[in-house]
Amino acid sequence: MYSQQVSIAPNTSQLIAKTPLKHIKANVNDYVMKSSFSSTSDSSSIKTFSPFYVAKPKDLKLPQQDVSTKITKTDHGFIIKVSATTLQKNVFLYTNTKGHFSDNFFDVFPNETKTIKFITKAAAMDDLGIKTLNGIQ
Repeated sequence: MYSQQVSIAPNTSQLIAKTPLKHIKANVNDYVMKSSFSSTSDSSSIKTFSPFYVAKPKDLKLPQQDVSTKITKTDHGFIIKVSATTLQKNVFLYTNTKGHFSDNFFDVFPNETKTIKFITKAAAMDDLGIKTLNGIQ
C-alpha cells in the first residue's frame, strides 16, 4: 500500500502520482486502485474513497458471488448493510416497496460494508433485489 500526505489549495487540482500501465504487475482486467481522500477543517473532517479502474467495466474479471445483506427496521424505514468478500461492481438495489434509497449504484469492496438507508412508511420490505455487474443476485 502506498500512502502520501499532501496539501492542495481549495478549488484546484494537482497531479499527485503517475504510474505507467506497464509498471502494473497484474492483469489490468483484474486491477483496481482505491484512493482515499480526507479533508480537515477546524469544524469537521470528511473522508472519501475513489476507485480507479484501469480496464473498462465490461472488461473487468469480476467473480460471480453472492452479496450479503442485513436489513434492520428503523423509525423512518430500513437500514440495509451490503457486503461481500469480493469486489462487487455497480451494485443496484431495487424493490416494489415505495420509498427512497440514500445511495444506489455503488461499488462494494472486499470485506467492507456499505450502509444504505431506505426511507419509507412501509412496515415491511420483503422483495429487496440486487443487481451487480458481477451478475444478478
